[in-house]
Amino acid sequence: MIAKAVGRYLRVSPRKARLFAPLIKGKQAHEAIAIIENSNRRTGRFLTKLIGSAIANTRRFPNTNEEDLYISRISVDGGPMLKRFKAQALGRATMIKRKSSHITVELDLREPKVPKAAKESRVAGAKKKPAMEKKPAPKAAGKKQVTTKAKRKQG
Repeated sequence: MIAKAVGRYLRVSPRKARLFAPLIKGKQAHEAIAIIENSNRRTGRFLTKLIGSAIANTRRFPNTNEEDLYISRISVDGGPMLKRFKAQALGRATMIKRKSSHITVELDLREPKVPKAAKESRVAGAKKKPAMEKKPAPKAAGKKQVTTKAKRKQG
């Protein structure tokens, strides 16, 4: 993790916010923002701000390129609920729970891609050690193997 942004007490249901998590996890930061902006969901506004904040947090590290950033982890947890009451028939009241969320977004740098030729030369240079062979234990000649049940019956 190179940068992290946390949105707390966001007025969106965690169930609705979790719909975005698998869509953007593992994607590049700018690609994730494009995916979110093309969806017509209220959660998208919160996530766009969070990812932008996480990108801004990477600027404290020198030599970080925004093109190499990807979303390594995103978690959506439930926050406290606002409890309200609504009048119902026959003088009753029912509770309305207005849910909130805590959303955490973590960014990391992609590893630079190593060309295949470099990988193959590295693998060719390394020699594997031969596996040790297990030899079976020698059995005593002429003696019959007696199990524990057979010993109990004899004694």
